[in-house]
Amino acid sequence: MPEHLVEACCYDLVAAVQGLQRKLRLDSTQQITVTITPTGGPRALAPLTSVFGDVYGPGSTPPYARRPHHIQPVHALFSPAAGDDEGRGIAEEVHTDLMNQFGL
Repeated sequence: MPEHLVEACCYDLVAAVQGLQRKLRLDSTQQITVTITPTGGPRALAPLTSVFGDVYGPGSTPPYARRPHHIQPVHALFSPAAGDDEGRGIAEEVHTDLMNQFGL
């Protein structure tokens, strides 16, 4: 599971939810639930990191990373009055919560 892909998906999801809230003029808080589900049934998922200067190489799995078979769902709440800065914070929080399950 590439870390940068998970991060991009989190930002895209938050942007979509915020856009929908604004378009529909929703006045109540929205909750989203995010999880990672492998295709082809349960199996161990390994994280792939690509950090500049990474000693393990680009797109590698660090030796200390966990390989969970099931990812716990992550929840986030969106206020209808939330601005773009708060949306970025929510996306970062969801991304961090998902990647912490891999030990990153």
